[in-house]
Parts: sequence; C-alpha cells; structure tokens
Amino acid sequence: MSVPIYKLDGLSIKAKYFLYILEENGDLEGTITRLADILETSRNRVHEIIESLENAGYLEVERGSGRKPSTYRMKK
Repeated sequence: MSVPIYKLDGLSIKAKYFLYILEENGDLEGTITRLADILETSRNRVHEIIESLENAGYLEVERGSGRKPSTYRMKK
C-alpha cells in the first residue's frame, strides 16, 4: 500500500487494524466468528468493517461456501 494504513481517512481503528493484519500476514482465511475474536469485536461489527473496506476498495473477499471459510486479501 502506497499510503501508510494509519493515514487512511474515513476508516475505523478496527478496520485499519484488520488491514494491518492483512498487510503483515497476507491472505487471511476465516469465519466471521474468528475475525470477531481476532479484532475483539462483535460479529455485526465485523460485517460492517468488511463492507466498509470493500466499498473503499481496500479489501477483496473470496466468499466461502458450505464449510469452507471466506478468504480476505488486501487489494494492492
């Protein structure tokens, strides 16, 4: 990412933290419940964070199906 994550405007601290995790570790595969545990927030808040990052163009989600969890990756 060309701009440091902490300088991104219009994103919550939790959304920036999620981007930081992706930047440091690469793709993340997991359920909403797992993300809620990682981000220490509610499942509803995780949905809001994912939606805000997708709408801002920072996040790409490969939706899982059945028992396969979704994969989250930061757009370059």
